[in-house]
This record gives sequence, structure tokens and C-alpha cells, in this order.
Amino acid sequence: MTTRESAEQARDFETMIFALVLIYIITPALFESYVHSLTLMFCIFFAFIGVALGLYTFKIAVVRVQ
Repeated sequence: MTTRESAEQARDFETMIFALVLIYIITPALFESYVHSLTLMFCIFFAFIGVALGLYTFKIAVVRVQ
């Protein structure tokens, strides 16, 4: 991995963390509860894990179209 790629990957990670924090700040205004917004974020996280495990279990290839 080159220096440019690692710098880009670090920037993408920082952007993802910023987006998660921003979502966690905004969702309590909708649900009027910090617990419900945290629960929602965990549900979405576990849903992605479930999708990945399902695709792996049934050997379904994810094709990237360019």
C-alpha cells in the first residue's frame, strides 16, 4: 500500500467516524431519546453483519459494476 492510499484510507475512516457522530447527534432530536438513537445505530450495524454472513453462507458473489 502506498503512502497516498494509506492517507486516503485514513481520511475515509475519519469521514466515516464524523458521519456516525453527526447521525448520533441528530437522531435524538427525532426520537427524543439518546437510548433509542443508540439502539437504532446498533441495529443497523448488526443488520450489515447479518447480510454479510448470509451472503457468505449461501456463497452469493457481490459483483461491482463499473
